Amino acid sequence: MNYSRMKIGDIYPSGSQDLGLFGIDSRVEEVESLLCIKSVNEVRMIGIWGVGGIGKTTLANEVSHKIMNNFDGHCFISNVRERLSKKQGLKDLRSKILHEILGYKDIKIYSPCSDDFIRRKLKYMKVLLVLDDVLTYVQLKSILKECGLYSPESFGSGSRIIVTYRDWRMLENVKMKNDIYEVLPLKDNEALQVFNWHAFGRNNPQGEIVQLSKKAVKYAHGVPLALVVLGSELKSKPKRYQENALSKFKTSTRLEIHKMLRICFDGLRGDEVKIFLDIACFLKGEERDCVENFLEASGFHASNGINRLIEKYLITEEEGRISMHDLLQQMGQEIVFEEKQRQRHQSRLWTYKDVREAFTNIRGTENVEAISLRLDENVFTINISPESFIDMNKLRFLQIHHKVHCPLDLGYLPNTIRYLDWRYYPLSHLPCNFNPQMLVELHLHESQLQQLVWNQSLENLRRIDLRGSGSLIKISNLDMAYNLEVILLIDCKSLVEIGFSIKNLKLAELYLHGPQFEELIWNKPLEYLKRIFLRENYSLIRIPDLFRAPNLEVIVIHCCIRLVEIGSIKTLKKLTQLDIRGCASLSHISEIPRSIKELELSNSGIRQIPRTIGYLTHLRKLSFQHCKSLESLPNSICNLISLEKLNLSKCWSLKKLPYNFGNLEALEELDASSSGLRELPFSIQNLKNLKILNLSGCKDLEFVPTLSPNLQVVTDSSLHSRRSIGSWLFGH
Repeated sequence: MNYSRMKIGDIYPSGSQDLGLFGIDSRVEEVESLLCIKSVNEVRMIGIWGVGGIGKTTLANEVSHKIMNNFDGHCFISNVRERLSKKQGLKDLRSKILHEILGYKDIKIYSPCSDDFIRRKLKYMKVLLVLDDVLTYVQLKSILKECGLYSPESFGSGSRIIVTYRDWRMLENVKMKNDIYEVLPLKDNEALQVFNWHAFGRNNPQGEIVQLSKKAVKYAHGVPLALVVLGSELKSKPKRYQENALSKFKTSTRLEIHKMLRICFDGLRGDEVKIFLDIACFLKGEERDCVENFLEASGFHASNGINRLIEKYLITEEEGRISMHDLLQQMGQEIVFEEKQRQRHQSRLWTYKDVREAFTNIRGTENVEAISLRLDENVFTINISPESFIDMNKLRFLQIHHKVHCPLDLGYLPNTIRYLDWRYYPLSHLPCNFNPQMLVELHLHESQLQQLVWNQSLENLRRIDLRGSGSLIKISNLDMAYNLEVILLIDCKSLVEIGFSIKNLKLAELYLHGPQFEELIWNKPLEYLKRIFLRENYSLIRIPDLFRAPNLEVIVIHCCIRLVEIGSIKTLKKLTQLDIRGCASLSHISEIPRSIKELELSNSGIRQIPRTIGYLTHLRKLSFQHCKSLESLPNSICNLISLEKLNLSKCWSLKKLPYNFGNLEALEELDASSSGLRELPFSIQNLKNLKILNLSGCKDLEFVPTLSPNLQVVTDSSLHSRRSIGSWLFGH
């Protein structure tokens, strides 16, 4: 592939720093000619095919940026194969594609009426969809089907689909017009420009550097990834270092590409080495925040190390996730596998075979630093004995997302563990001789744990996540975890005792889902607390004044059916989200701070809305869904100049909207489905930004004024039969 400008995003599309592309214009034009943009009476699909690292994503990205303004909607999805490997990968892809193409920020992707609406909408839209790194045609079909599209032709006429992939046979079964563009290696002169730009910051170096550049280009075999990574590694290095690095190559075969990438790895220092190998072995594709938390827990300087690897083009950050090219991942894993030549077990174990061997043959595991066992299905059996961890005195990370056979007493866990993540932990307690002094994060999802009792210092513990541990009864002695920041007790429905004084903690997040307490009590300031989540506490009656937590940003209270009172929150100047739903006994709410941006009161017993709601000028989302007792909205609600989404669905007692409803100038979506509304006010005609109006199931609706034909109205057949509004609906 040719380059005339080069950006980080040309090899990795997440980048933004301009570095210029050499000669890409001709390649873009060739792909454009295959797309036949001017042919608007057909839907076409183009495959961009080539080996790993050759620049397929780069080319697709450039073509997309150039032509996207010719379409009604467009979407670029990178790393499709990696995204689909995640647990909710297909649904997340669906949401992203539909949100970006349709342009609606908060459309209910999975609501009952949405599928037909989406299908109709896309049928008449000229769409550009780019899917990068698709593994098989089955993946392509599943993505389209998940979006409610039975074939690529389900898009509107003139639509174009671009797919990048490695298996040239992938598009053989596509029964529509399609062409395949093969991305070829760089020519020597183009490769020189790419390497020189990254190694020396200029296109035409002089003197002895020219020979050095030609040598690098010879062994890169025209693969842009190798040139970019190697050039970045040699940049600003002494001439002797550069010559020594390139002297390692003996031939110009593609096998030498791995050696080139290895040079870049050999140039890493300190934490960078371990961070790179951890990402290659088990952190690729994870959210950056999670990666940083893990690496910090391991004692590394995570943020600086990640940034250095990004600067060296060894990893990328895209949409908040850390990734790396497959060739670099393979190299990293090969480096770890090579450790077996010097010792019985490598430092990192992540395959079923290696983990099983380490647990079975316990000798020779003294160099194991990290274990990650994540299998999608429980088709393999893992047996853990009381001695499995006995020699692992360097183990810092243990992750088991798999059901295992374990003795009644585990016997031993290394005191060196900093990050313990064991899903389905099968025992009622942790080993009594386990000293968690080094432990930073504890994740025991869906465990059989009954008691968590600490008798040692917990000075490094920052996070406890015991979600789904339905047998958990008691947590003791958390007073010693004075640096604890996050507690997640979700679906811990047997929990009756938590032994800690909240005043002693630097607690930033508190999740209580299922524990049964009648009242939450705190008598000391909670200056660190930013987020509080309470769910399915069927005994909770009262929440005290929250002014003691002045930095609260998010309050979420769900399904606390006996809750009748929430203390004062009006002084919480940083509160942006208040989500109270399913609290059927809560009939009123105190004054809300003006900083609020999202207010959710669905399925509550709210009868009246305070007039002061009109002061919430930052409010963007407001929901009263299924508030059966809500009879009216105050006129002051029409002062919400930032309100974009209003949900009045199933407000059966609500008969009308305020006469000045048209003052909600920012409103984009109004859901009044199955409500008791009898008429819509004439002022609704003034809502120029309104895109979606849902009136389905409004059995009492008698009058609707004439509305813009551009408005998407969701109705049902019963409305069409009513004389007062039928003519408008048919005309609309």
